[in-house]
Amino acid sequence: MLVKEVKEFKLQNKIEANKKWSLYNISDYRNVIMGIATLWIVLFHSSLLNINELIHSPRLCNYFNFIKDLGNAGVDIFLLLSAIGLYFSFSKQSKLTEFYKKRAIRILPAAIIVIAIYSATIIQTGGLKGYLQNISLLSFWIDGNLDFWYFSLIITLYLIYPIIHKLIEKFDYKAMLIMVLGVIGINFSIMLISNQTYQMYEIALTRIPVFIIGAWIGKKVLNKEKISYKWVVVAMIFLIGIGIILYKNNFTGCFYIKRYLYCPLAITLVITLSFIFSKLNLQLLKKFFIWIGGYSMEIYLIYEILGKGMRNILIYPDKTRISYYIAIFMITICLSYILKNVCKEINEKVFNSKLFN
Repeated sequence: MLVKEVKEFKLQNKIEANKKWSLYNISDYRNVIMGIATLWIVLFHSSLLNINELIHSPRLCNYFNFIKDLGNAGVDIFLLLSAIGLYFSFSKQSKLTEFYKKRAIRILPAAIIVIAIYSATIIQTGGLKGYLQNISLLSFWIDGNLDFWYFSLIITLYLIYPIIHKLIEKFDYKAMLIMVLGVIGINFSIMLISNQTYQMYEIALTRIPVFIIGAWIGKKVLNKEKISYKWVVVAMIFLIGIGIILYKNNFTGCFYIKRYLYCPLAITLVITLSFIFSKLNLQLLKKFFIWIGGYSMEIYLIYEILGKGMRNILIYPDKTRISYYIAIFMITICLSYILKNVCKEINEKVFNSKLFN
């Protein structure tokens, strides 16, 4: 009788466990979602794309342009997934120097190469000083140069990440909430003191909360915590709700509110996509997105500046400019492949040398 009850108890626990969804799926499909976010950002930066010439339905055009403009939130997905990945890395890496070394290897060679070439081809208002500020990624923090603001932000976040990690590891959601509210408070303080200064930096400062929340989610993912399917449904409902709010409002004069909404949008979208890919067998699609995700940083570095720089060089016969952006994307892929391999050689010869070991 006791044996039967034990078996029934185990069976019941197994059934209850099956009713829950593991947050570790976010880690499993992280590279897939990185690929989707990369393509979304590519669409967003296709600024001259004119779909109105192809689709003659004003409503469908509005929907497409809304999704295109919402590609700005792809950056928030990058930050969220980066923070989740950092939580994994820092939990496994005991030495702080090794942690920083790996981050430097991943981002600095590619960023410096692209920025150095780009800065050499444009007119520098600050001369040599301005050039050095660009390649050191300080120009955003010094004068609000937006060309490579994301990389200025992510390096700053990498530098302070160990503090974020330790606080979340010790105080969990309490630390996360205090840090997020603190950052929002700092944002509003700067805005009240000098709105002009805030306008220079809000594109980055409003993105910090999603990074902090990503680190907290990373802890849950690493611990393979599970949530009820009803919370997945709630995330999907929130995703739709936020989408409607963003579609119905332009937030003219208070764009920072729109950026704050990108945070819950990114979180709910990552949960939704992770859930979908965990349930559907879409192997070819997954492999494609993983492949794109593998070049996410290189594509992000190259695509926008190439799209702007080639406007007077490449001839595009169609009024939609679809052919132009397809050409730009294909060139970007080729250059990304070259850049990634060049950086690989640099990392092996420089960062893996005795000087850095």
